[in-house]
Amino acid sequence: MILIRTLALVSVVTILACSAASPSFARPWRMGQMDDTGITQLGVDIQGAGSTPENIREFLAGLPAGQAPTVRTACEYTVAHQVYQDQDVLSFCLAVARAR
Repeated sequence: MILIRTLALVSVVTILACSAASPSFARPWRMGQMDDTGITQLGVDIQGAGSTPENIREFLAGLPAGQAPTVRTACEYTVAHQVYQDQDVLSFCLAVARAR
């Protein structure tokens, strides 16, 4: 009985440790709240980016050289791990995928 409880406790602790260490879990959080600006996840403030493919293309074209591919890569990650993302950031990243 003690062995079963010990194994169960070790399993729970291992699962919690892995979840806390996962970048997809920890990345979008800032001081306990989701970051809806995109700065934490994407490295840019997306609040004025718009939502149409044309708006997104203009926004990405206006970024400093080399930053648009970084944002696209971060958006691919965001879309792949949707359950952990802020809705505004996820909507932007879905629009980036459609704007290609």
